This record gives sequence, structure tokens and C-alpha cells, in this order.
Amino acid sequence: MALWAKVQQLPQESLSQVQSAYSTYFPMEVRHYFAEWIENQPWKDIDDTNPAHEVYASKLFAQIMELIEAKALDSTLDFFVRLNLQNFAKQFKDVYSNQPMNLVRVVRNCLINEETLVRAAAECGSPSGVTTMQATLDDKTRQEIKACMDLLDKKTDETDQDLRHMQLKQEKFVIDYQNQDKISANLAHIQQQPQSANRTELETKFKQEKEEMDRQLLSAAQQILQQRLSLASKHNDTLGMLDKLTKRVVDDELIAWRQKQKLALNGAPFDTSMIDVLQKWCEVLADLIWRNRMQIIKVDLLRQQLPIDIPQGQTDLQPDLNRIVTGLLSSLVTSTFIVEQQPPQVLKKDSRFTATVRLLVGGKLNLQLTPPRVTATIISEQQARTFLQNEDRRQHQKCGDILNNEGPMDYHQHSGQLSITFRNMSLKNIKRADRRGAEVHTVAEEKFCIYFSSDFNVGGNELKFQTLSLPVVVTVHGNQECQATATYLWDNQFSEPGRIPFQVPDKVPWSEVAKMLSTKFCAMTGRGLSDINLKYLGNKLFGMSGTVDFSSAVVSWTQFNKVNKY
Repeated sequence: MALWAKVQQLPQESLSQVQSAYSTYFPMEVRHYFAEWIENQPWKDIDDTNPAHEVYASKLFAQIMELIEAKALDSTLDFFVRLNLQNFAKQFKDVYSNQPMNLVRVVRNCLINEETLVRAAAECGSPSGVTTMQATLDDKTRQEIKACMDLLDKKTDETDQDLRHMQLKQEKFVIDYQNQDKISANLAHIQQQPQSANRTELETKFKQEKEEMDRQLLSAAQQILQQRLSLASKHNDTLGMLDKLTKRVVDDELIAWRQKQKLALNGAPFDTSMIDVLQKWCEVLADLIWRNRMQIIKVDLLRQQLPIDIPQGQTDLQPDLNRIVTGLLSSLVTSTFIVEQQPPQVLKKDSRFTATVRLLVGGKLNLQLTPPRVTATIISEQQARTFLQNEDRRQHQKCGDILNNEGPMDYHQHSGQLSITFRNMSLKNIKRADRRGAEVHTVAEEKFCIYFSSDFNVGGNELKFQTLSLPVVVTVHGNQECQATATYLWDNQFSEPGRIPFQVPDKVPWSEVAKMLSTKFCAMTGRGLSDINLKYLGNKLFGMSGTVDFSSAVVSWTQFNKVNKY
């Protein structure tokens, strides 16, 4: 059965994930009408990092354009269908005519996503027989986060209106204060005149006007003060809500995405569209934080223009707000600097490799106007620990040299993404740790990682952005490949979020190892391991035979990687 036919039989939750992978730049209608042709093309064989493959991408683009244009002329189709196809053809020409390789990437990602979901639905994702892939971000989570963002947007609009009213009140106060000065000057002038009936009348009039103006100014000052305190309290509440929501998106959902990305490298299903949802959330957060920051700065300016003392016993929250909102913005931006495409987890010297780094809020903050430059270096496990312990990162050292390791981030207008893909990195040399007396005894067990860093200005603050790739193993000979693979499989599957680099448990339940092996086998062959297969592997691993129950057994790293079983 063709892949597209299998996709149409997926459960609703999986179909929703299929739909989310498509966009106006590769509509699902095009996938539907030309399903057979699309599935028969070598999208996966084209290396988008190889300039020589551009000719293949151009050929595919020309062919799909011919198909769409021909279909749009089919008089048997509904008028609106033909009109949509004409629009698709025009859009494809605008978007891909100069960059056909982008079409290859988009189609390939959609096909990979479909294959992953179909595989999961076929119950080959784990030995326990999971029937469908769990939704990465369930509807309840999406609804809760959207509701919170809508509430924060409303509160931010309300404080903006309060700020406008307060500004108008203050501007009127300044005008009235100037009028009071004029009245005071007139009164002083009259009092210097000789005594007369006219002078007495004018003096009485100006005194009454001055007293009335004094009362009005005192009342207005009290109102402005209360507006300031009330606005500061509202801003403080909004920042508290923003802090909680930012932690939910960054500390929960983004970390969950990183975990799923890690497991995907072991063959687990992965919703490739999830990162775009996270980017939208992070952009909304950045916008809300920025708007509140602008309001707080404006309040500070108004306070400087018209100082009013705070009575004893009343708390003024305003002095801390700028620090809090700036901290929120810095934390969000630095936390959303991510490795979107991980480098290969087994590296060889002098072999070319790629990686992509993305800043989820870069477009929202207009950083594309002065594109930041990103540098990639390779660091050891100990240097990675130093990085996460917040020690002086300016003294950061490398343990090897990478060629073609620096470049500016690119802004992709059609997707709103700010990212950089290092297409031609090459590890020139590596300095290994002294393994004498260490836990790591072989080259294939020693873990490194790629350290990505950049400096740029956000809101007047110079920030340093840094992120680490998943662990990589550097090999020299082909006979180290198997053991190096075991190293990263174990690390991907069993490492915990927030761990000290690159600590992993020494022993894990056999059931978890069996799940990992079945997932990897499914990714490589198209089907998972059966109960009989797993029983056989368990017998070989534990040196047993017959109907032995392994459900409570544990597997050590040494058993998994080092002990030969015949």
C-alpha cells in the first residue's frame, strides 16, 4: 500500500500531526494530487549540503511545476480546485524557483514525518505494543497556554490604556502647574501695587484662584501617585504571570522537545512540526515581555519628569520592575537558542558534517537587521561541565579544531526563522583526555560535544548566547563504530534532563533496554522486535535459556557494551 493511502487511515490525532507539517509553501492538496509521483522521487538521496546536487533539486522543481500547471488545466476538475492549483503553481515559482533545494527539504521532512507516524500506528515503536503515537503537545496543553497568552495580552492592553490615561493626567498637571505659576506671579505683582479698591479686588481674586489651583494640583498629584502605584502593581502581577508561563514553555515544553529530539536519534517517532509551535509561543512571549518593558520604561521616564514622593507606609514596586522585565527577556532569548539539527553523534576526523542552530525569537526581536555570528567549537566532557556550572565562560577552551565553524545567522522570511546551518564543518584534530584511572577506558566511550556561541545586543543589553549539542563520539577506525553507537544510544535513551554532562545510569531495567533496541530496529528495518526476538536477546545477554522471566532484570553498561556473548 502506498504511503499516502496508509496516512489516510491513521487515527485522528496522528492525522492532525500530518496536517500540521504542511503549509502554504507545500500544501496538502499538492501532496494528495501527486502522491504517487512524489513518493517515487529520490528526495532522501539528494544531499542538500552538496552544491553538485542542486541540479537534481532543480529538475524535481521543474517536474512538479509541470504537473501542477497541467493539473490546473484539467477541465474535469472543479473550478475552485483549478484556481487553487494555479495559485499553488504561482507560489511555488515565487518561493522555490531560485532555491529549489528548499523544496527538497520541505517535501523530505513531510515524508519522514508521515513514515514516522505510520510506523508508530503499526505498533512497531515499542515491544509493549503502543497502537498510536502520543500527541506531542496535546490539545489541553495548547488550550491552556493559549488562554494564558490571551489573558496576558488583555492585561498588557489594559496597562497600556492606564499608562495613556496617566500620561494625559500628568500632562494636564504640568499645564495647570504652569498656570499656577502665572497666577502666583500676577498675585505678587498686584501686591506690589499701591493700596486701592481695584488692587484689593484683584488680590482677593488671585488668592482665591491660587487656593483653588493649589487644591486641584494637590488632588491631581494624589491621583497621579495612586495611578503610578496601581500601575506598578498591575505590571508586577503581569510579570509574575509571564515568568510562570515562560517557565512552562521553556522549562517544560522546550525541554520535553529536546528529550524527544534525543530519542528520535535512537529511532523514536518525532513530531517535526512541534518546534514551529514552540517558536510561535516563544515569539508571543517575547512580544508580551517587550511591550511590558516599553511600558515600564515609559513610566520611569514620566516619573523622572514629575517626581512625587511616596508617603511612608506605602510600597512602591516600580524600582524593581525594569530589572525583572529585563531579566525575563534575557532569560527567554538565551533559553531559545537551540540546536535544531544535531551533528552526527559519531564523528570521524577530516569527515564533513552538518548542524543547524536556531534562535526561536530572533525574527520577533528584529535581530535579522544585524545578523549575529555563531561559532562552533568542540569541547570535552569536563569543559561541558564547566559550562553548565556557570564558571567564567570567557575562559572557554576547546579540545580540537573544526574547519568552517563560523558564520552569520540567516533570516528566512517565509517561515520567520533565524538560523544558521553549518554545511561543511570538518573536525581537523582532537585532544583526548588522559584516561588513566578514569571511568572511560576506550576511545569509543569518550564523549565530546559541539559548543555553539554568539554575542549580540537585545534591548540595549549585550548578551552571550550558548548552547551544547548532544554528546558525540570521535572515532579513528571503522571497527570503533559499533561501540561508539552503543555509547550514544545508551546516552540518548537513559540520560535525564538537567544532568551533569554526560552522566548516565550504570544500570537500567531490561524492559527499557528492550524498548530501545526494538525502536532502533524498527527505524532501521521498518518493523520492531517481536517477543521471541527479545526473549532470544535476553537469553544471550543474561546467559540463560528456556522460559526465564526478565521483567525484573537489570542491564549494566558493561553488559550492554563490553561483555561478549556468543
